[in-house]
Amino acid sequence: MSSSTPSKNKTAVRSQTGITHNQVNQLKPDVMQDLEEAQSCNFDRLLKYFLYLVLDEQSAERSSLNELQGKIEVLQERLDCHCDDDCEERQRTVTEREPEKGKGRGPVGAPSSAASTGREDQVDAPNAIEELDALKAQRDQQLDKIFENCLQAVLPICNEEHSPLRQHLADYCSVKAAEAERYAPYVSACNHALDRMKSLPNLPLRPPSSLDLCLHRSDPKIIQSRYPGSSESVERKPGVIGASSHLWIWYCNRQGIMQSDGIDFVQDLPRFLVLLLAFRRFTLEDWGVIEALNPTAVRAHTPDDHLQLPIRKTRKNPWDGPRARAEPITRVKFESIRVLESPKGHPTDLIINKDDYLSHKPHCLPGRATAVLGASAPDSNLPDLACKIYHPEVTRQNEGEMLDEIYKIVESKDLSMKKHLPDMLFHEDLPRCTTHRVRSMSGKAWKGHRTARLVVSKEAQPLTTLAGSQFVKSWLEVVKCHAFLWKHGVEHDDPSLRNIMYSVQDRCGVLADYDLSVLRPLHRVFGSDTTGTIPFMALALLEPEYWDGNLKREFYHELEAFIWILVFVFLRYQDGKARNNTLVERWITSDYNACREAKGSLIYFKRMNAAERQVQNDFRNEWPLASTLLRWALDAHNLRFQQLSEPEVVVSTDFAGVWKDFLAKLRFTAAKFPGLQYLENLMDTLGLEKLLVDDIPGV
Repeated sequence: MSSSTPSKNKTAVRSQTGITHNQVNQLKPDVMQDLEEAQSCNFDRLLKYFLYLVLDEQSAERSSLNELQGKIEVLQERLDCHCDDDCEERQRTVTEREPEKGKGRGPVGAPSSAASTGREDQVDAPNAIEELDALKAQRDQQLDKIFENCLQAVLPICNEEHSPLRQHLADYCSVKAAEAERYAPYVSACNHALDRMKSLPNLPLRPPSSLDLCLHRSDPKIIQSRYPGSSESVERKPGVIGASSHLWIWYCNRQGIMQSDGIDFVQDLPRFLVLLLAFRRFTLEDWGVIEALNPTAVRAHTPDDHLQLPIRKTRKNPWDGPRARAEPITRVKFESIRVLESPKGHPTDLIINKDDYLSHKPHCLPGRATAVLGASAPDSNLPDLACKIYHPEVTRQNEGEMLDEIYKIVESKDLSMKKHLPDMLFHEDLPRCTTHRVRSMSGKAWKGHRTARLVVSKEAQPLTTLAGSQFVKSWLEVVKCHAFLWKHGVEHDDPSLRNIMYSVQDRCGVLADYDLSVLRPLHRVFGSDTTGTIPFMALALLEPEYWDGNLKREFYHELEAFIWILVFVFLRYQDGKARNNTLVERWITSDYNACREAKGSLIYFKRMNAAERQVQNDFRNEWPLASTLLRWALDAHNLRFQQLSEPEVVVSTDFAGVWKDFLAKLRFTAAKFPGLQYLENLMDTLGLEKLLVDDIPGV
């Protein structure tokens, strides 16, 4: 099952519907759920991974472990391993695991073997499992040896009599007063140990980092997860939590949280010192700082004149309204990315404004954490740019590669559709940002691992900046673009308010965000992708049958989502801003059952009349379009349900039939309501009927 969809996280659902400001009480349930779902992990296994991180890059140990781990990860991908090393199910390959109805593993009767899915790279032979186990045994043997050597290296320090370290620990243990009285001896003990960890002979580790790590007691009121002057939170970081003399490691990244079992750092002092030995050698990257995206942190530890940042006013954020003051911009340089070119043909810097959010600010611990930021390329003639930074699952189709394929389709079928697509300039995965290796080496389930990805495009505006007939025109252009792509094998899979944009340059609607999209020619297991943004999803998809993988997403489901967007905007947006306390407020939930009930109630005449009274002034003339299309979609939904028991019931389900019915309903609406007669000319201008023929004339 895919966990990439924003519907899995409440704040993501809110942001997809245009809500950008979340209160603490709205964020707390999501954070608590993330904590409750933390993976437990053996302390030693996590510690050995830390030692692997700090191995000397030139050492034979690092070279050997890299080679072994690379082979392990390839086999894990091929065998579709998805559970912990100590899980009994690990021995069962994907061919042996039958789909379970209602368990979220795909529908009964779905392909379950490599041959039936068309993926020849998946080899489910017992000898592959044996090879994987043998490689893991070799890797673990080498890690055990490194760990044992480190323990032996710190033992003399542990056994020194009358040493400051032992005195600090004795002071710590002798405190009988409040817990706060223990902080000073604990910090002193750690800092003394960190100092002693600078130089230990005969270990294949890199030298201590220049960060000069030390502990200090912080005022709880000002503890932050970011560097001063930066709005960028640390993406992943090993943190140490102590209670009494017991200590746990919490390791957080975008795949989730790992919590080690506890140790007593007084009675098991050697292990504690080995942990500090590793921490003493951690770089910013090891602490979770993505250096390419956080130059503030880099500058704080490696001051350099060329990293001085200019100051200029932030452009207006279309989501948050006008800015009250000037904000600093952050110059982000990418050593490995040289795709943007100036008019003279040489590489140009990309400047990302870390305070200019064109989307919501992500508030989740794990997940995609999508953020779209304003950017520019000052040495080029490019307009304002949008830089999308997010953490998708690696197994999903790369959004940049997806757009490359879509561009090829458009160029071969209908070049006029290109203006309705994001104008992507480049895409890149940031190096060393995957969540896979720590889980693989710690023996934990890693399936669904993520990476940090950038997609840079020309900036577009939210479609809600438009009103009335201009909104309808751009909305219909996006619907046409979606239908065109579906016809030619591209399933967008996530129509939502945030994914329909407006190009000021071309004055047209743009269908954005393809990180959940799939290409039908790429064979995939039916039921393995359950994506969508709940407030806009078709009623049929707001059922356990879909979320358990037993219902296939069809074109009519996606078309219905666009109709729900229309209703949502007409009832909620005025002057480009969302109004509160509207009828659609109940749709904004991560509970698909609650959303289905709230949206389904519109089928009743009284509820539809109540909705009509709440239509915003900007869209009063256009409301008959939304209500007519909604009644048509709800009637079709009921007929499809009825067809299950009465096969003689006729309702369109194929692309051509659904699109033809949709166009007929548009023309009916234009003829019935004088204020919507412009729809006739609009449909002809857009050439909507052309999608009903096999090939578009003139191409």
